[in-house]
Amino acid sequence: MRKIVVFLLLLMLLRIPSLFEPYWYGDEGITLTVGQSLGKGFVLYRDIVDNKPPLLYLLTWLFPTLTALKAITLFVSALSFVYFVKVSKQLFGSVPNSGVLLLFILLVGTPLLEANIVNGEIVMILPTLMSFYYFFQKRYVIAGVLAGLSTLIKIPSVFDFVGLLIWFVYTSDIRRLKRMGMRLVEVIGGFCIPWGIVSVLLLIVGGFWPMVQQVFIHNFFYSTTWQLLIDSKLLLLIKWSALILLVGYLWKHRSPLHKAEHFILLYVAFSLFGATLSNRPYLHYLIQIVPAMCLLLTAITVGKSKIKGVAGIILTTVLLFVLVQFIGNPLYGISYLARYYTQFTNSSFFGQEVAVTHEVVSYLQTYTLPDERVFVWSNNTSIYALSSRMPATRYIAVYHMLERPDALGEVRATLEKQPPRIIVVTKPVVYEWDWLSENFLMRYNLLRDSAAYQIYEYES
Repeated sequence: MRKIVVFLLLLMLLRIPSLFEPYWYGDEGITLTVGQSLGKGFVLYRDIVDNKPPLLYLLTWLFPTLTALKAITLFVSALSFVYFVKVSKQLFGSVPNSGVLLLFILLVGTPLLEANIVNGEIVMILPTLMSFYYFFQKRYVIAGVLAGLSTLIKIPSVFDFVGLLIWFVYTSDIRRLKRMGMRLVEVIGGFCIPWGIVSVLLLIVGGFWPMVQQVFIHNFFYSTTWQLLIDSKLLLLIKWSALILLVGYLWKHRSPLHKAEHFILLYVAFSLFGATLSNRPYLHYLIQIVPAMCLLLTAITVGKSKIKGVAGIILTTVLLFVLVQFIGNPLYGISYLARYYTQFTNSSFFGQEVAVTHEVVSYLQTYTLPDERVFVWSNNTSIYALSSRMPATRYIAVYHMLERPDALGEVRATLEKQPPRIIVVTKPVVYEWDWLSENFLMRYNLLRDSAAYQIYEYES
């Protein structure tokens, strides 16, 4: 128990510097902007757009500042560690060794995998681990609800849930099919409860079909467009094939394996598939596989000999997938960590864009009203979040407008119908939109023209 407390305190200590980070990361700016907009009466997906499920935005609605949100993720990470230990004890009857515990807290408590940033992955591993814990306690409805909440944070966590269900079917007594079926109905029914509640609420306010479009349809195309060493669709086919082959192998060899080891192998495989689904080399995606990999390492040290050979194959496969997907985007090293923990109070450490954000925000908070909507032609979404000024269109970042087929046309129509009084353009311009620069901005007066941004005011 003392060891767990020491590691838990170390994890919290490692995460404290994140509380002092400035507004600098684009995804955090988007998440906060969406959450703040909900507090101002916007309807999610209908009036403000992003491609994540709604739960993280509801969290930022309740905690609409970056410091508050970072504090919540500190608390969530601490609970994730506690439930990781609980699940390990359920599976093996003992706490993981100190090496595994240290690895877990380094990966979920430091910038090694961008765990210092508020993203869905760092939050969703808590309800996932809690779901496993209650499932092993045979509290199936609660386990299903928690798994549903996890997918309401980030969709790829559904693969962790599918892996759990497959393990349950594999290890159940086939002579008691009715009992197994009832348990599956309970857990799947529990999974549907939070999705059902969210869907009904969005239907009432007119946000359901926009959610389907953004969270499911858009994300489907999002996961097949990133090009790596080979065609993304071919790579996705390879991943599916590898997953199916492993599931078949584990079905064939299910008897020699201990139940716990069988679960962990499926968990590793499905979490890896979920983490690499989009083919994008974003380090925080790898947080999804951290609990699974740490449980696998625990199984290797305390499990039966049968798992060791299979584990070698699994570890090799994981490293291969990570190498292919993250080539050209290496993990943060020790030198970066050293600079982070010695300079986390220095805003310039996080990029020169931080100073630009503060300059623009200072202007907006001085010369615009709190409920006034502005238009920022930039990917610097922190301008909206820090100023608490909402975007004049549904879209927050320029790249959102460019990756959706009809977005620029919609933005143009919205701006022409309701021209915002203030427009901000950051430099270098991320995309030269001729209509904006050569037509629409001609109606505006240029108030400020610095090396990093321009501010325009509408001619009334």
